Amino acid sequence: MTSVTTPRRRRPAFSAAMACLALTVGTPVAQAQTLLEALQSMRALTVVPLPADSAAGAPMAQPAPMLTPARLAEVRSEAEKGALARFIAVEYKTTRDLAARIVNAAYAAGARYQLQPSLLLAIISRESTFNPRATSGYGAQGLMQVVPRFHMDKLQEVRATYAQASLFHPETNIDVGARILAEYIDAESSLQRGLQKYSGRAPRYIEKVMEEHDAFERVRNEADKEEGGSA
Repeated sequence: MTSVTTPRRRRPAFSAAMACLALTVGTPVAQAQTLLEALQSMRALTVVPLPADSAAGAPMAQPAPMLTPARLAEVRSEAEKGALARFIAVEYKTTRDLAARIVNAAYAAGARYQLQPSLLLAIISRESTFNPRATSGYGAQGLMQVVPRFHMDKLQEVRATYAQASLFHPETNIDVGARILAEYIDAESSLQRGLQKYSGRAPRYIEKVMEEHDAFERVRNEADKEEGGSA
């Protein structure tokens, strides 16, 4: 006769069945004691099942925390800035530190004066090719080629934000230049006419600036796609 070995994890259930059978024989006290032991054995059998792909005893992986909309926007903004800084450093032969500084200043001024950072970067590319020490025979200075004698009031006011009231200081120059452009756009009620006034009516200036703007926007949009895919 072939013997059958009862699996270890089923023994409590088997004991419970035998206990129930024992209730039909034995004294009432013995019956109660036996039933209590059976219930305790069955309670000990209750366990929390592990996921199928979890090793026994291994800690369960915790889900990644969800990003809030504000945090997601911040992450995407930083991704954009990094991509733009890398692009500028390669295309315009600047250091990464200077490129990042210019990009950060363009984002800050863009938020302050409601202008696209890509537009400010496009103007910088046409006016100075990202050289903060650039000058012109007309007296224009810095990244956005601001003429100081026409805008001394703005240069003095910006001291409240930046200690260096110099148009060779990137943050100061971009802040003043962005403010001038915003005022021209408001006065002319048109981006195109505002750009024309900013350039001093230079031929094909708008076309060239918008070409550069589109290039910076492509870099920014690619960074957004990559970050959106990884979020």
